[in-house]
Amino acid sequence: MATVALAAALAPVAAASRSDVERLLAPPAACPSSTDATAPADVQVRAMACLVEYARDQAGLPSLRVSRVLDRAAAMKIDADVRCGQFSHTPCGSSFMSVFSRSGYTASATAYAVGENLAWSPTRMASPREVMNLWLHSPEHLRNLLSPQWREFGLGLRMGFDFLGVHGASLWANEFGARH
Repeated sequence: MATVALAAALAPVAAASRSDVERLLAPPAACPSSTDATAPADVQVRAMACLVEYARDQAGLPSLRVSRVLDRAAAMKIDADVRCGQFSHTPCGSSFMSVFSRSGYTASATAYAVGENLAWSPTRMASPREVMNLWLHSPEHLRNLLSPQWREFGLGLRMGFDFLGVHGASLWANEFGARH
């Protein structure tokens, strides 16, 4: 398994117990290409979306709608982390909310809630399933994944680029949201 760093902007929700975590990770056959770290980015993003939905389903939570606006926010977060040379929810000192505002996610919403899970690997060899396994075993990431307040989510992935002095890194962003 590849080394992966994690970061989560927290959602205020109780997490599943450690004993429940194992059942939240989809078996490889349930989410095609989830074990393939060499698959194209769009294939890995689809696999990660399947893994997110599987975990929520196993926890008895409603499905989330894929949001192209949150996909855009995820891409913007990755771009900002790369541009600033930081693995951070607030790269270059920007506010956590900046990608949600700039992507248009908060526009015309009377109320909203957002959360974020990030992961980066110093190699291109961290599969979606490996990243999800790490998120599930991190209390902060697990709280985000299993928050009942979310209604939609977006994903971003950049693979095989130079990041923090490492050649061939991969960076994931999973954005969650609910608008009213």
